[in-house]
Amino acid sequence: FINVVRQGIRLKQVTPDNKVRVITFNYDTILEQVLDAQFSNTESQYGNWEQYIEIVHVHGHFPRLQPAGTKAEDFAKNILVWANGIQVVHETTVAQHVLVARERARVLASNAREIYATGFAFGASNCKLLGLDTQPPWTGKRTLVYCNWNGDIGVQKSVERIARWTNPKTSIDPGNGTRDN
Repeated sequence: FINVVRQGIRLKQVTPDNKVRVITFNYDTILEQVLDAQFSNTESQYGNWEQYIEIVHVHGHFPRLQPAGTKAEDFAKNILVWANGIQVVHETTVAQHVLVARERARVLASNAREIYATGFAFGASNCKLLGLDTQPPWTGKRTLVYCNWNGDIGVQKSVERIARWTNPKTSIDPGNGTRDN
């Protein structure tokens, strides 16, 4: 992922005005931690990864992990902070920052001309949360690339529902991992 973004920067396809956007349902901030540690770990200088990548956590997130060797002083307090960072689809009370993230995710998904889904099972409540259950407000073409790693018929049917719109016309790429692909 990091190398794909770096290549996009070199080709001037990824810029601060044209970021790679990641919508995640994960609570952890491991991706951010890896990007902090590795994004500029090359001979070329790319600056801070946040200039080129936007990450939206639609179910909230844990605080960033402390550096290795840091000792947690109050485990119970830390656990409560982490637990309060999680807000799933059916929560009755959702923090404002999570509502803002969900609206941002809906806007991104609605406007996306290319969607790459990894580890996303296209569950009905998550598709609804992203607005993938309604027709986008634009016309043209859209590509949806996904990986159905175990051939789940539910995932396949959900993707077919998303692709039912004629405008935008959505081409589906199952991203099957083979020697040739």
